[in-house]
Amino acid sequence: MLQPHQSGSAERAKPALETLDPAAAGAVGGSMGGASESGLAVPGAGGPQPGHVRGSGAGPGGAEVAPFQQIGPYKLLEMIGEGGFGTVWVADQQHPVRRRVALKIIKPGMDSRVVIGRFEQERQALAIMDHPNIAKVLDAGTAPDGRPYFVMEYVAGEAITDYCDRQNLDIRQRLELFISVCQAVQHAHTKGIIHRDIKPSNILVTLVTGSPTVKVIDFGVAKAVNHVLTDKTIFTEHGQVLGTPEYMSPEQAEMGALDIDTRSDVYSLGVVLYELLTGALPFEPRDLRSKGYNEIQRIIREVDPPKPSQRLRSLGGKSVEVARHRHTRVEELEHQLRRELEWIPLKAMRKEREQRYATPMALAEDIRNHLSGRPLVAGPESAIYRARKFVMRNRVKVTAAAVVLLAVLVGTVLSTIGFVRAARHAEMYRQEYARANTEARRLWQINRFTTSLLSNAGPMAGERRDVTVRELLDGAVAQLDAGALRDQPRIESAVRATLAETYRSLSQFAAAEREWQRALELERAAGGANSAEAAVALAGLGAVQLDTGRIDEAQQSLDAALSVLRGSLPAEDVRIGDVLANLALLADARGQYRQAQNLHRQALAIYQKNPNDTPRLADGMTNLATSLHRLGDNRQALELAQQALQMRRKRWGTRASVDVWN
Repeated sequence: MLQPHQSGSAERAKPALETLDPAAAGAVGGSMGGASESGLAVPGAGGPQPGHVRGSGAGPGGAEVAPFQQIGPYKLLEMIGEGGFGTVWVADQQHPVRRRVALKIIKPGMDSRVVIGRFEQERQALAIMDHPNIAKVLDAGTAPDGRPYFVMEYVAGEAITDYCDRQNLDIRQRLELFISVCQAVQHAHTKGIIHRDIKPSNILVTLVTGSPTVKVIDFGVAKAVNHVLTDKTIFTEHGQVLGTPEYMSPEQAEMGALDIDTRSDVYSLGVVLYELLTGALPFEPRDLRSKGYNEIQRIIREVDPPKPSQRLRSLGGKSVEVARHRHTRVEELEHQLRRELEWIPLKAMRKEREQRYATPMALAEDIRNHLSGRPLVAGPESAIYRARKFVMRNRVKVTAAAVVLLAVLVGTVLSTIGFVRAARHAEMYRQEYARANTEARRLWQINRFTTSLLSNAGPMAGERRDVTVRELLDGAVAQLDAGALRDQPRIESAVRATLAETYRSLSQFAAAEREWQRALELERAAGGANSAEAAVALAGLGAVQLDTGRIDEAQQSLDAALSVLRGSLPAEDVRIGDVLANLALLADARGQYRQAQNLHRQALAIYQKNPNDTPRLADGMTNLATSLHRLGDNRQALELAQQALQMRRKRWGTRASVDVWN
C-alpha cells in the first residue's frame, strides 16, 4: 500500500492518499505508518518509563490503553508505533533475561486471514535473516486474547537522513554509512527477500559502542522470491500498490505489478542516496502527491529526475542550510555533486531496471570506487540511451512520424546529398580559414608589440644596458595603460595574459593578479562573460588566488572557469587540464587528498592526449605521483615520477633532474 513520505500515524497520512485513489483509500490504511509500522524509532535515547501503557490511538483523553500490561514475559511500557493493522510497543522482557525489546501485535478486530498472513510474512522474513544491520526477531507467540505477536530487538535510533544532518556528516561520511545500508539489503536479497519499502524512516541509525550503526527495519510489505515465508494465503489485490511513491521504482508503481525483482530495491536505494547527497528528493513530495494517481504513476515511470547538482541549485536559499549540514559551502557541494556523484544515484534510479546496478553490492562497490579514486561502472546517460527512452514513451507517435519522414527522405535524399556535402565542406573550410586568419593576425600583432617592447631594451634605446625582466614587464604595462592597444581589446587582453603569467613566474603575484583582472575585463567586454577567452583569464586569476592562499576565492574562480571551458572547448583541450590541475592543488590544500588525486588523474588524461606538450605532460605525471605518494601508493607513484624524469631529460638533458619528485 502507498506509504506516507513522513513517518507518522495512519490518520495523518490517509487524507493525502484519499486524493490519489479514493476507491483504494480503505485498503491503503492497512499497512501504513512508515517507521511507525515497524515502530523501532523513538525520539531520544531515554525510552519510556515503566508503568506508562499509552499510545496515540483513540481512548480516554486521547490515549490508548492496552487490554493487558503483560504478554508472557514481556511487560508493555508504551506504544511507539501504529499502522493500519498493527501496533508496536516498547516492552521489558523479565525472564529468562532482562532486556528492553519492541513487541509488535495485531490490532483487535484486524485478525483477518490477509492481515495475519502478511503479519506472519514479516515475522518470517526477519527470522530468516541474520545481519548486524537488520533488526532481529527474538521471539513470537500469541497474546491471551489470541492475537499473534512477535518480539524484535529494540533500536533507539533515528532516520538516516535526520542522523546525518544532525551530526553534520560530510559527503564521504554519508557514503561510508550508506554502504552499510547496501550490505544489509544485499543480505536480505541473498535470503530471497525483497524489502519493497526502502526509505530513510526504515533505515535507522543507532550508536553501538559509540559508533553509528545502521539498522534496516519494517519488512511488512516484503516479498519472497525463492521460498514461502508462510503457509497463510496472501493476496495482493489488483489496483493495490505497496510502498512509498517518492521512493518507488517504476515497475513497483504499476497497478497490481507482480514482476518485481531485487532491482526495485536498488532503485529505492538510489533515491535514498540522492536525498543523502542533496538534502532533497528527486521530485518534490508535495507536488508529486498533489497529482492524480495516474499522473503519479506516469511521473515515476517516465520523468527523469534532475541531476543532483541541479536539484541542489533549485533549492534556492535552502541550499545554504543543506551545505552546512554537509560541513561545506554550497559552491563546493555543487562541485562535489557534479559528474561521478551524479552518475551513481542516477544509474541506480534508471527507469529500465536492466540499466541499473544489478545488486545493492554493485552499487556499494561503485561508491567505494569513487571514494578510492578508481574508475566507475556508472556514467552519464548517452544520447542513444535518452533517444531510446523517448521512443519507448512515444512509440505510436514516433512510428507514425517515422513512416512520414521515411517517405519524404526517399524522395529527396538522392537529389540533395551531393549539394549538402559540397555546402558542408565549403562552410567548414570557410570557418577554418576565417579562424586561422584571425588567429594568425592576432599572433602577428602580439609578436609586433613584443618585438617593439624588447627593442626598447637595446643599447640604442637609452643609456642603460642591464634592463631587468621586471622593468621590461612594467614598461609594457605602462604602454598598455597609456592606450597602446586601445583599439584592439582582444590583442591587449592576450598581451596582458602573457604579462600576467610572466609576473607570476617571478612571484610578483600582485602585478600578475592586476593583469589577469584587466585581461578578464577586456574579454568579458569583447566576447561576453561565457566566452572561452574570458574563462581562461578567470582561470589565470584563480591560479594567482591559489598562490596567495585565498582558497575560497580560488575555488569560486576555477569552478566558474571550468564550467565555461567544458561547454566551449574540445574535451581534450589542455586549458581544461590546467584548470583541473589547479583544482587538484586546491583540494590538496584543503586536505581532500582523494579528491585531489581524482582531479590530477583527469588533468593527466587530457595531457596524455596532447603528447607533444612535454612540460604539461611531465608536470601532470609529477603531480599525480605526489598525490599517490601522499595516499600510500608508492609503487605507482615511483613509476610515474620516473616516467616524468625521463621525459624531462629527453627534452632538457641532465639538468632536468632538479625537477624529479622524491
